[in-house]
Amino acid sequence: MFHHRGYSSTGSYPRKCDHANYFKLETSKAATFSIVNVIKSHSRRLRSLQLDAGANTLKRITDSMDCSQLFRLQIRLEGEKPSGRKFVMRMPKANPTYLTLIKCSSRSIRIGRDNLTNAMVDVLSVNKCIELLRLAPVLEYFHVVKCIETSRNIHVNGFQVLVHLRLRSLNLPISLPKTFLESINLPSLTEWKQHMGSQPIPVAAMLSLLERSRCCLEALTLYGIPPPAEALSDLLQEIPSIERLCLSFDLKWIQDTVLMDNILTRIFHKIPISSADAATPKSFLPHLQIIDCQSYNDEHIPLFSWKPIPEHYREGRRRSLRLKSAAFKRYMTAETALQLIQLVDEGVDLQITDKETGLDFIEECRNLTRKQPHSLVTLARKLITNLK
Repeated sequence: MFHHRGYSSTGSYPRKCDHANYFKLETSKAATFSIVNVIKSHSRRLRSLQLDAGANTLKRITDSMDCSQLFRLQIRLEGEKPSGRKFVMRMPKANPTYLTLIKCSSRSIRIGRDNLTNAMVDVLSVNKCIELLRLAPVLEYFHVVKCIETSRNIHVNGFQVLVHLRLRSLNLPISLPKTFLESINLPSLTEWKQHMGSQPIPVAAMLSLLERSRCCLEALTLYGIPPPAEALSDLLQEIPSIERLCLSFDLKWIQDTVLMDNILTRIFHKIPISSADAATPKSFLPHLQIIDCQSYNDEHIPLFSWKPIPEHYREGRRRSLRLKSAAFKRYMTAETALQLIQLVDEGVDLQITDKETGLDFIEECRNLTRKQPHSLVTLARKLITNLK
């Protein structure tokens, strides 16, 4: 199927062309021939191209294109690669800024990479990850869905670490071999998303990269943190520059919430932990502005205890901190819910989702006070009196 979305200001050619290979067998050859001709006639003016097709169709389309003006390219290989020969798509004049490759590697396509700033690739070996970074000097955002280690991978000993001056954002998979982190130096890195998938946090490799790069990491996201995760506290202690922290936990038992309770206590209250390498103590995440705690699975387990949160905000030093998370009504008392409502009314930025309904938890609590005004309002007055 061939689509074009929108026209240029002159109305003479399509601004975007999409192709998906959904044809029946008897019509696929004729349809592919027509598509190749249509895309080829517009290829010199194309700014965005998305192709979902089999190997033969992809090769026929890409080999016949100019694409010198291409800004965004997304290719998804359907089915298996051709057997017995190397599959390579050649688009020598294409030099996109955004590149997405799904089910095909970066070596499967010959394009310019001088302008590439955003790349998302499905499966890459460590060697190919390093090669893509080397060939894309202005790359700023790099997302690898799956990284594999092969027998031909580089050996760090005796290997010159690749320094990439422009890369700002990493999004790395569960299967990431440590050799990749050991082989790069990213002085401009400010954002790191790491998928754990219930695997232990590679604290040593992560800290080694950050120390080697001497970068200022501002945003850290960890998906699927398994318990026990004492290493998380050690990791965060060594990255004081973090401003935005997103944590996704794979909790199995109610007692697993102790870890996040301890981390929140350290964030809100100045309880410095002395460093083994220095006489002066280090504060914990002093620049943090946003913390987002979510559940990685569907277990009905709270991520932390909500009872001390009002006290943290009233007595701690982080009243401007934005807290995003989810809550279960069954694990929260009416007293705590009313105190959270009062904090929001005072300007505290709490973004709480009801885990069971998906709605705004604070608004649900407000609606509850309207339906049961006598008992809850009386309780609220007592709370306010105690807090004064």
